[in-house]
Amino acid sequence: MSLFLMLACSQPEMGILYQDQRIPVTDMHLHTGEWEQIASRSKNFFAEIFPFPFNLEPESLTEQVLSAEGILSEMDSSGFSRTFLFAVYAPRSVGVTTNELVISHTQSNPKRLFGLASLSVENWAVEEEAQLQRLAEALENPSMIGVKIAHPHQFFRMDDPAYYSIYDVAARYDAPVYVHT
Repeated sequence: MSLFLMLACSQPEMGILYQDQRIPVTDMHLHTGEWEQIASRSKNFFAEIFPFPFNLEPESLTEQVLSAEGILSEMDSSGFSRTFLFAVYAPRSVGVTTNELVISHTQSNPKRLFGLASLSVENWAVEEEAQLQRLAEALENPSMIGVKIAHPHQFFRMDDPAYYSIYDVAARYDAPVYVHT
């Protein structure tokens, strides 16, 4: 038996069984990241939710869970077919997960991991053009199939005309905009 065939046979069936039919399951809201880029408030949250003794070293466990390998392992054990990983630029609330990190994670399994790009609005009046360019560059990557806006964490109103240029870039790339609610 070839190695490819052995690996294919060892993969769990993805999806859920409903009325004798396998239905694919997609996670539309998954965060990834790196410990040093997580906001202190979120680091405290991780430390509180992990049971003892894991809460003693939340950095190590968080890094494992948020890695591409950790995400794929959890997907396999749960039967998830695919997931959407979010880039986010919200340093004052949840932290930063760069477009580049999301792209690198999606490359580990491009048939199951898809990315949603984002951008920083922290200094919008000065950095709008540069941030829009970074968003456009991220959307050039085929694994980045949309844009994620986390307006409550990024502290801006989606209906403020100052930010309409974000939607213009998304439209130029035919990229849907996922809105954090």
